[in-house]
Amino acid sequence: MDADTGFFRREGFRGWGARTDYVITPGLVCAVEGFRLENRRESPLLHRMHEYILGTSITAYF
Repeated sequence: MDADTGFFRREGFRGWGARTDYVITPGLVCAVEGFRLENRRESPLLHRMHEYILGTSITAYF
């Protein structure tokens, strides 16, 4: 999801997200990201759907 900023919009959601990166050592990064999303569709059933996402990753660059 890092490189694709329109992913959730294309999937039919709107909302907000936040991300922070922590450099453990040069070349090793820990990331934490979270999103709060709502369904954009106007359907009576789907309009009330919400999704909360919390993700983490550790990436090594070399």
